[in-house]
Formats: sequence, structure tokens, C-alpha cells
Amino acid sequence: MIATNTSNATKGSLDTLFQCVRFTGKDHKDFLQAQLSCDVKSLGALPAARLGAWLNPKGRVLALAWWLVDEDHTLAVTTSAGASQLTGALTRYVLRSKTTITQAPELHVSGILSGARSSSPGDVLPVERIDDGWSMELFDGRRLVVTETASTEADIANTWTAADIAAGIPQIHDAGIGEWIAQAIGLERLNAVSVRKGCYPGQEIVARMHFLGRGKRRLARGMLADTDVAPEAAAQVCDADGKNLGEVVQSASEDSAAAILVTLHEGAFDKDVYVNTRKIDNLVPF
Repeated sequence: MIATNTSNATKGSLDTLFQCVRFTGKDHKDFLQAQLSCDVKSLGALPAARLGAWLNPKGRVLALAWWLVDEDHTLAVTTSAGASQLTGALTRYVLRSKTTITQAPELHVSGILSGARSSSPGDVLPVERIDDGWSMELFDGRRLVVTETASTEADIANTWTAADIAAGIPQIHDAGIGEWIAQAIGLERLNAVSVRKGCYPGQEIVARMHFLGRGKRRLARGMLADTDVAPEAAAQVCDADGKNLGEVVQSASEDSAAAILVTLHEGAFDKDVYVNTRKIDNLVPF
């Protein structure tokens, strides 16, 4: 059971950050199991949720979503970039599968921010049915809420993104589509990829990285001081000589500073690194 005392929590709309894509049809769970990096058929009692990605054959992330699985349908809660991929490119692979993929503009996403950590990264997320939707509890104690009624609270997309950065949870926006393999942005740590469930696009790359340990990238968080402009996704991270060491995954403005999530080559952590000529402070790898 998800705790319901939210009197001291920050609540707000996430409609500017996330959209919902609905999957229905008698074959849709088999279809998703064959396409996604995560295991959506071993969630236990429904409804339940898990983070997972759709990869290309080279193991690069095309879309990343919170997959909310209920008895007769599945919802993907994802960025607008992810929604475009899932309702566009992914539909080409439906073929004869009894699966329907549709945008769900009638559904709205909101968030509840609290400070209590509830579980470890990668656990199946508990989901509670509420009056007109669902509430899923993330591993750091936040809740992602999907309802038919739009939130009347203020937009908290930037605050939510900052919390994602603190927790090491990436978001894939337009500039990041197809840029990074799953492990380079920490998806194995989050149990968003499976090496045991069977084949899916990019599975061979994911398994090779897992079993042979050939990953050369690592996700990290950091801060840019004295800036009013948060860097864009895929902005280059360089050393003092201008050598490229990685990219920004996402960022959020925080009181004349910016919190950033970056993917870096392993050798980058013993030197000063910069984005847009600004030094990244407090760099912490996940």
C-alpha cells in the first residue's frame, strides 16, 4: 500500500514534461516484452510499473519511459520525444500483432515530491489505483500520478527534473534520441535493462556490456555555478584542452546555478571538466 499522507509534500503539474502513450490489444504485453529493454511480464500483482527503454539494434536509447502495466492496457509515461518515438517509429514493428498504440492526451501527469527514500533503484514500483487514474511510487519516495483530471497546482517540471538528476534518473529529449547506449546513462543500475528475459532490439549490446564489462561511460551529476541558462541535452563536456569527454543528458536551473546529469568517459573523473566553458563542480558518479 502506498502511503497517502502528502500534507508536507510539494505537488504540481508535469504536463509540460511528460505525456502518456497507451498500449492495448490482446497481444500488446507480448509485443512490449519483445521490444523493450525491461521485463514487463514479471511485475507480480497488477497494476505495477518499471522503468524501461526502447533501443535501436546498436543498443542506443530511442525512448525511455515509466511503464505502468494494468490488467488490460499499459501506459508509457515519457517525454514528448519518447512519445513521438513510441507512436511513430515503434508502430512499424506491430505488423500482425494485435496491438494498438495511441497517444493519450486525455491523461494528465502530475508529481508529488517528498524526502523519504522508499526502496532501492530497480525495484518494481508499487502502483495504486486512485479515483480517476493511478499513483506510482518511485524508489526515492516521489510519486508520479496519472489522471484524467489535470492538476490545478503549479508546474513543477524543473523541480522534478532536478530530483531526477539527484537520483540519477535520465530523461531522453529530442537531442538525446539515439545518442547513448543504455549502460552509458545508468539504465542497468536502475534495472531498466534485462539480460535474462530474451531477445529485444539492442539486447546483444546490453548483454555484451554486462557480461564482458566493456562499458567506457558512466553517469554522473554535477553543478554549474553562476549561470541562469541550463545547458541543452547532448551539449559536449570537455577537459581544459577542449577534448570531448562526454555529453549532458539533462539539466535543471537551481537558484542562479544549474544541476546537470552527464555521461562521461571513465577517465574524466580525475580531471576538471567543462560544459560551455563553465567548470562542472561537485561531480558525483553513480
